[in-house]
Amino acid sequence: MGMPPFKIQKPIWNGKLHKRCVGIAEHRVGNAGIDIEIGYTDKHGNRLYPNIYHISREQLCKAHTQTLSMGVRVRILPIDDLLVKEERADVKPST
Repeated sequence: MGMPPFKIQKPIWNGKLHKRCVGIAEHRVGNAGIDIEIGYTDKHGNRLYPNIYHISREQLCKAHTQTLSMGVRVRILPIDDLLVKEERADVKPST
């Protein structure tokens, strides 16, 4: 069994692309990529993005880069462009 998915609490709004995106620090992604889970919910507690997504190393390298204040390089990827690894019914957020 592989690593559990990396949990992202909420997406980023990218005004330039007019899309919701996720930001992944480069150091978190290995050669095989990374699986992510987005815990963002609506006011009723339903996940807007219930699936498990996969980001490949290649996809990450093509993404827009943002450098945070501590020098951490983050790659910004639109959620619509992510590969669904595991489809799941709308689930309540895990803790």
